[in-house]
Amino acid sequence: MTTEARTVVLASPRSFCAGVERAIEIVELALERFGAPIYVRKQIVHNTHVVARLEGEGAIFVDDLDAVPDGACVVFSAHGVAPSVRAEAESRGLDVIDATCPLVAKVHTEARRFAERGDTILLIGHSGHEEVEGTMGEAAGIRLVESLADVDSLTVEDPSKVAYLTQTTLSVDETAEIIAALRRRFPKLRGPGGDDICYATSNRQEAIVEVAREADLVLVVGSRNSSNSRRLTEVAATAGTPAHLIEDAGQIRTEWLTGARVIGLSAGASAPPHLVEAVIAHLRGFGPVTVTERHTVEENVTFSLPLVVRQPLGVLLAPFLERLRLGVDELADGGTGQQLRQERRRTGQVEGQLDDRGAVRAGFGDVVGAQPQPAGIACLPGEGLALLHLGDGPDPVALLGLDHLGGVADPQTVLMGGFHGRHGRRPLRPVLQVGDRPPDQVDRRLDGESDVVKHGDSSRSSVITIIRPQSLGRFSGI
Repeated sequence: MTTEARTVVLASPRSFCAGVERAIEIVELALERFGAPIYVRKQIVHNTHVVARLEGEGAIFVDDLDAVPDGACVVFSAHGVAPSVRAEAESRGLDVIDATCPLVAKVHTEARRFAERGDTILLIGHSGHEEVEGTMGEAAGIRLVESLADVDSLTVEDPSKVAYLTQTTLSVDETAEIIAALRRRFPKLRGPGGDDICYATSNRQEAIVEVAREADLVLVVGSRNSSNSRRLTEVAATAGTPAHLIEDAGQIRTEWLTGARVIGLSAGASAPPHLVEAVIAHLRGFGPVTVTERHTVEENVTFSLPLVVRQPLGVLLAPFLERLRLGVDELADGGTGQQLRQERRRTGQVEGQLDDRGAVRAGFGDVVGAQPQPAGIACLPGEGLALLHLGDGPDPVALLGLDHLGGVADPQTVLMGGFHGRHGRRPLRPVLQVGDRPPDQVDRRLDGESDVVKHGDSSRSSVITIIRPQSLGRFSGI
């Protein structure tokens, strides 16, 4: 092929979306904070280069939780999981960090809402995709619709109670056609409160159409199992331009470039930006290349990271530990206060200590009244905040903690926030103790919601109420 000058027109936006960036960062920070190995259920995002890099850093990707050792840390991928997967992880005491894209989680919420109304739920998506599997697990009887032909063959019990949802990474135009066909079949069809198609999917498809209109050839960087990358390629081809999906620059065929003076270039939402730069560098090997960019929309979407990887727990809890110390000093009186100060000096922990794994432990002491009322807090490694009260009623320190977390006081409960969903079965024994006395036993309640910690005297027992990870928003500011 003769050397000739070419123009590369970059579609913008392209490459990583906010959900993908968040998911990758979660794995990176988990490795940094807790050390290798970190297990990841399925590919964290659908890109072989991303997966290979994270494997090199200590991530282990598995297809099923059976491959995750008991007690290990596992990350759920950006595509989400079914409730049954969460239940299995919880039953095995796995430390779970959820990297589900918030936009996928929104679809899950909608599925539950429609199910509660008694609607027949139609999910527009592709069989076998992990996002579809997760969404279909949210409610019984969800029907998958993959094409217009599926619409024609649908039968439902009550045509007036039908709702639809969509996979977030589909082609906008194709989905619109299926929704229109569904509305013709079911005039009272309900839909989600907003478009389920991911903003990044829509934006990249709009951008690739603009680029394809002026290009002789379109290259889309992305993996074969990436739904949004495949849809980008299809959208470009539908615009009338030859389009090819490539994993990286090494897959470019020389014959594609013949007669291609203008080359459109984009990347799927799960493809790293450096792969796009590598494609441009590769094309320069065939002659001079001028690079221009076509902006269709600016993206400024960001998603918060889970609390467990976002910041050290010592930093997070510093304001609370200070409030706890002040609260104890204000509430203690006479001999009780002196006894508490002695306890504090002996344990050296009421103000809080940060160990090398980010665990904060606060000591236990007598706080109010003539009768000793041991209470305290403990932040378990990789776990969360526990507020322990021993006795018949809530002591002021426990109430202070409840107030800090935005919780509701219950005379017989204390709080434990398990960032990974653990219920404290294993860590409670060495951590929750009064002075040097470990708990004699930790009994599991049948409902799986609480633990009873006993310290030798049956009259001095406490119920530990578990706050699920999804309820921690009040605490974390998410």
